[in-house]
Amino acid sequence: MRSLTCYRAFSGYPALVLAVMTLFPVWSNSLFLGKCSVSDDGWCLAPAEKLWTVRRDGAVKLRTRHVSEQRPPLTVPQFFSQSVRRWDQRRALCVKRADKWTKITYAEYECQTRSVARSLLKLGLQRFHGVLILGCTSPEWFMAEIGSILAGGLAVGVDPSCSASFCQEVAIRSKAQVVIVQDPGQLEKILQVIGKLQTSCDQPNGMCIMLKFLCFFFVFFLVSSIQWDAFLALGTDLDDVCLNEVMESQKANQCCAVMYAAGHDNITWMAHAVCDHLNLGPNEVVVSYQPLNDLTVQLMDLWLPLCCGGTTYFAESNGPEVSALWSLLISVLRHSRPTIFLGCRTFWEKFQLSVADGLAVWPLMVTASSYRDYMDRFYQLPLNFLSKLLVSNPARAALGLNHCAFCYSGTSVAPSETMEFFWKLGLKMLRLYGFNETCGVHGIGHPNDDPIPSCEQTVSGCLSRRAFSTKCLWGRHIFMGYLDMEEETQSVLDKDGWLYAGEDGNGVLFLRCSSAFPPVTVSASPPASLLLPMLLLEGSPSPD
Repeated sequence: MRSLTCYRAFSGYPALVLAVMTLFPVWSNSLFLGKCSVSDDGWCLAPAEKLWTVRRDGAVKLRTRHVSEQRPPLTVPQFFSQSVRRWDQRRALCVKRADKWTKITYAEYECQTRSVARSLLKLGLQRFHGVLILGCTSPEWFMAEIGSILAGGLAVGVDPSCSASFCQEVAIRSKAQVVIVQDPGQLEKILQVIGKLQTSCDQPNGMCIMLKFLCFFFVFFLVSSIQWDAFLALGTDLDDVCLNEVMESQKANQCCAVMYAAGHDNITWMAHAVCDHLNLGPNEVVVSYQPLNDLTVQLMDLWLPLCCGGTTYFAESNGPEVSALWSLLISVLRHSRPTIFLGCRTFWEKFQLSVADGLAVWPLMVTASSYRDYMDRFYQLPLNFLSKLLVSNPARAALGLNHCAFCYSGTSVAPSETMEFFWKLGLKMLRLYGFNETCGVHGIGHPNDDPIPSCEQTVSGCLSRRAFSTKCLWGRHIFMGYLDMEEETQSVLDKDGWLYAGEDGNGVLFLRCSSAFPPVTVSASPPASLLLPMLLLEGSPSPD
């Protein structure tokens, strides 16, 4: 079955925006009768001749060479169904609304997500056409993302702080037919450009880009929009057979979603690979608070818990402002006690200030010797017992991170001084290595690693090699190509499909860029252009 991801970057805006797009094969009505080729491994895939493509409906060969152990590819529908069957009544999503925590099981998660997919099909969503998702993180965002893919559309996550003109550009390029917005503020952006969206036509193939429907997460506003519950009810009379046929028509070496952010990947394969690397299980808890248009964030918040049977708590905010989110995040962290936490630089520094304000100097000086000994690799001394009892443990508990075994500095790089500060508190702050063309992750820190600002261990199946003082990367997590930009695609991939990472190839992976986009994307994107790295969204079966 099929799913592939396509990634693209806007450079004509204050911050470079990347988009991950997952595409599906061409289909007629609700049933796809396309060709299927059988690989050397016996996998049923769409016919493909290259490791990359710039076509929206293209297919690629999977990067299976150089790796001994291979996972049979899965599409997102297969991956989702597999997780639901395995975890069924376990808690999947938790969100606090009206001062009450609402808990959603995996079975309920699937039911509502399939309702989203049926409603989209009922509205006439066509294959390869976009569903814009405009809002902050929430359970509805997760359901809209996966439901759009199940229905054969392109799930297009957009930064909630973007402008109306940016939404217009994204909608036109993704051939959006449905927009799902969170509130009247997001709806206003669409209304500013809705006339242009409804009248735009794609002349080369004669397909009219028509905005069919607007839907809200929570509010009823205009005649052209409906409440989320009413939206879910639209497709109740649609036969499940129709939806199942669309899902079964997909192949794992084609594409299915678009993400406008700084992340992307062969997401289902990468989710399994990271879960295996970190040995994650069904007791994992994560807190989702960052915009999900970044696929590094989406991997940690949505796909990893879905893969391992974990639970996602939401810190919903009315806006992207840090000040509005800070107290809410602390409250949710204290309630949920996450085992995995992906913190951006701003929040780690704010954590540091809030903790340091309440600490005396001497406890940190006591623990500092242990840290330095560990860093110098001479010997590791335990933290001073009294300091740990009176300072470290209460500080971690106050942040809600006392159960957190995997604390990561992702999307933006936290300084070494901040990492050292938290190591002194006994909180092992780890780093990720990766960028847009590698699903946001190529190497990922492990709690057993030494506390240095690098990731010496790559995820299993993600390979690195040195070529002329440049680090090259390989694996099924490498992107498909930049949509409709063959020259730019060939400039970052060698003839054998290895990705030029731009590193110095010294054997240690350092995350050197503190911006929201990787150097390789910057160098590959001309001014005011659009790059669409197309990525695989296939995966592998869950472990027994």
